[in-house]
Amino acid sequence: ITAEGKVVTFCTYGNSYPISCGYTWSEVADYLIAQGCVNALMLDGSGSAEWCARYEGTDNVVSVSHPSDGSSRAVGSCLLIVSTAAPDGVFARASVTPGMSVYTPDSIVHFSAVGADSAGNPAAVPDDAEWSLVDSSMGSIDSDGVFTSNGAQGDVKVNLVYDGKICGSATITIAAPDSITFSKPNEDVGRGKTSNLGLQVRYQNRDVILKDGDIVWTLTNDDETSDVAIGTIAFSDGKYLFTSNSSITCSGTV
Repeated sequence: ITAEGKVVTFCTYGNSYPISCGYTWSEVADYLIAQGCVNALMLDGSGSAEWCARYEGTDNVVSVSHPSDGSSRAVGSCLLIVSTAAPDGVFARASVTPGMSVYTPDSIVHFSAVGADSAGNPAAVPDDAEWSLVDSSMGSIDSDGVFTSNGAQGDVKVNLVYDGKICGSATITIAAPDSITFSKPNEDVGRGKTSNLGLQVRYQNRDVILKDGDIVWTLTNDDETSDVAIGTIAFSDGKYLFTSNSSITCSGTV
């Protein structure tokens, strides 16, 4: 509670390095003091601490934090905050997605916006709202919110502007992966079956969203006397997938 009686609610994103490492109790106190709080009540922490909310402009309540258990935990009680503000349907701001994601250089990223009124209830985004980049040296964005990277690396902040004012924004990162690994050295794939082979592509420990052509693959049959392919790799729905040969049993190296 602030000196003026304002109520401040706060939950860390959770233990999800490098986006968040959680807070110690002292760090929580320091943060609340910085917000002007003079009194505070510490609720539970660890895996039972979770923040669920209805994103502005939507009707569904979803988890927006990252519980340290890795998933939601059943709890006996919770604190519920409900708005009694009546919807007016007049556009006030927008929630822009995607955000906080990492893409490879030269990617094409489709941004979208969900409109909300002053109370956070759904409201149509005006047709004359415009997309813009804070730094145009990173690429370009068209009237439909499609960002095209020019290969430059770094953070890209996208704004949605209406009536001369920024009504929504999101930031993504363009970067080449600094780590490409497999979750295990060997993978058993049945005949004609499909697997992502446990591929892990990351930048500063954050998952990287790939595009077709980012990775060049070689597939070698361990039997050097055989010219039979062990399978194929194709890019589908944002992932590289290996499909094994359906006619023979063989081993190989990817």
